Amino acid sequence: GGAVALAIGWPVTVAGDASPNLIELYHAAQAAPDAVAAQVAVQAFARPGESGFYSLRDLYNAAKPNGAMRPDRAAMLLALIRRCFNGVLRTNRAGGFNVPVGRKADGSIYDPAWPQAAEVLAAWADVARCWKFVCSDFAPIVDSAREGDVLMVDPPYATPDKEIRAGAMF
Repeated sequence: GGAVALAIGWPVTVAGDASPNLIELYHAAQAAPDAVAAQVAVQAFARPGESGFYSLRDLYNAAKPNGAMRPDRAAMLLALIRRCFNGVLRTNRAGGFNVPVGRKADGSIYDPAWPQAAEVLAAWADVARCWKFVCSDFAPIVDSAREGDVLMVDPPYATPDKEIRAGAMF
């Protein structure tokens, strides 16, 4: 839903996700896109190769959120997502990023360089300047909708024997 909202450029949007890591990234990129872009370059270029990816992942997981806007953590997460398997954001029960390094069809790993980071983040922040980001399961957001609101939600994921929503089984 977020990619569609971004492409359409809705002026007021409430974007929710159950991942505090993702919401922290959104808040930092919204408030300080230049600082996040500068840190993306630092984090990516300081840690090239597969060992660099895992070093960055360890550093990110050790830098726990503290409630403050953290361009450094946001940049680390962006660099990890750009270089990990299928660009997935997945965490373990402790909240640590646990996706392995991604590989291209030829077996090489993804280049950490992102020369367009400043341009992309500035454009994103411009569109998202009035957006509100909330760390929440989709249900409370749906419950708060009013007549005329447009909702785009990511449904719960289901497996043959259980449903999984927001990382919890029910």
